[in-house]
Amino acid sequence: MRERGWGRCIQISSRNAIAAYAEFGPYGAAKAAINNLTLSLSKALAGTGGTSNGIMPGLVYTPLVDHWFEVLAKQQGSGDPAVGRDPRSGTSCARRSAGSASQKTSPSRVA
Repeated sequence: MRERGWGRCIQISSRNAIAAYAEFGPYGAAKAAINNLTLSLSKALAGTGGTSNGIMPGLVYTPLVDHWFEVLAKQQGSGDPAVGRDPRSGTSCARRSAGSASQKTSPSRVA
């Protein structure tokens, strides 16, 4: 990138990098390392035409989080886990739980 005077480096992180959960310690540590790498690389590339940026998406549905959505849906009075998965529904657990970084909800806490 330095030789060309242009380049883009994009890393995918997670909000788990800044919100600690007992169940996801190693994952959160790895994503925190990605954040550090992103910032360090951006400083190293300053003035060269290259950039380093990170994307930190919120909660994304995958089959691995089915149980979590089931627990959150039950808390909202529904036995249907789709209530928690569908961000278009007004009672979406996904929307609620993917909120601010200060909001710390985990499956062990809600179970």
